Amino acid sequence: MWRDGRNNAQLHRGFADSGNWCIRLRKDTEINSSIYLNMTSADYDLLNVEFSYVAKNLKTGMGFVLEGTSNDQDLNGPWIKFEDWTFGVDLRNDVRYPASKHGVIISSYSPSLMIRIRAITVDTIEAVYIDDIEVVAIAF
Repeated sequence: MWRDGRNNAQLHRGFADSGNWCIRLRKDTEINSSIYLNMTSADYDLLNVEFSYVAKNLKTGMGFVLEGTSNDQDLNGPWIKFEDWTFGVDLRNDVRYPASKHGVIISSYSPSLMIRIRAITVDTIEAVYIDDIEVVAIAF
């Protein structure tokens, strides 16, 4: 189950690719600007993550990141970056993009893994809207 990180990471009505709701991520405050998924990784080797997103009001250097940790007891990490998306390099404002990170090796995170998608923005008007998140764990 995904859980939000409070005011700067929550369900938002609008900017969804399918349906009416998406996740709005804004203002990088670490814990409060992320959504989290706890999972048992003991029986899996790889992780694939796919979603779509649209950015609003981002500026150079801003974006978002997909991270993971084996510390599922709290939200303090340490967090390892799996992938990042940066304005001006990977994205522009007001354009919907597909995103994916395939083949994340998770067997070293056994027995548990927490992943998060975190905003890297400065202000609450700068936001990324994430929709249609799909997480697939693969065993060999």
